[in-house]
Amino acid sequence: MAMQKIKKVKIKDLKPYENNAKIHSDYQVGLLVKSIEEFGFINPVLIDEENNVLAGHGRIEAAKRLKLKELPAIVIEGMTETEKQAYIIADNRLSELAMWDNRIIAQELKDLEEADFDTNVTGFSVEDIDFSFLDETNEEPEEDNSTKEMHICECPRCKCLFSRNEIITHGNEYVEKPN
Repeated sequence: MAMQKIKKVKIKDLKPYENNAKIHSDYQVGLLVKSIEEFGFINPVLIDEENNVLAGHGRIEAAKRLKLKELPAIVIEGMTETEKQAYIIADNRLSELAMWDNRIIAQELKDLEEADFDTNVTGFSVEDIDFSFLDETNEEPEEDNSTKEMHICECPRCKCLFSRNEIITHGNEYVEKPN
C-alpha cells in the first residue's frame, strides 16, 4: 500500500462506500462547510484506484453544498477489499478514542475569542468550554501528573477512556460523570 499522489477529482466521479457506518448530521456537515469556507479544502479525501471513497464522506457532502465540482484526493493503491473495509472503520473510529485536554482547549479557544475569531468554525462554541480551568492571569493552575491521571475514567461498557467532565452516550442512556 502506498500513497501515490494528490490529484483533483470530479465529485460526480466519486463512489461513496455504500456501507459507511459513520453518520454525518446536517449540523456537522454545516460545520464542515464553514471550515472549508474559512480555510479552503485543505484535507484531501482518500480514494482507491477506482475512485471509491475510503475517507472523507462528510467533506464530500460539504463540498456538494458549496457546489464545488472537484476536490483534492489522495489515491491509495494496492489495498485489498478487506483492508479497505477495515480502514474505513478504523479511520472513523480511532480519532474518537482521543481525548481533549480541557485546559489547553480552553486556553486556545479563549485566545481565538480574544482575536475576534469565530470559534464556531472549530466545532466548539465558547459556551461549550469550562474556562474555570484558567485563572485570572491566564496561567494553568498547578497540578501534578498523578492528579491529572485520576481525571481519566474507563467506561465499564465499551472500555473507552474519557475525562470525568465529559458526557458519553450509550443509545438513549446518558451518563454524567461525578465531579
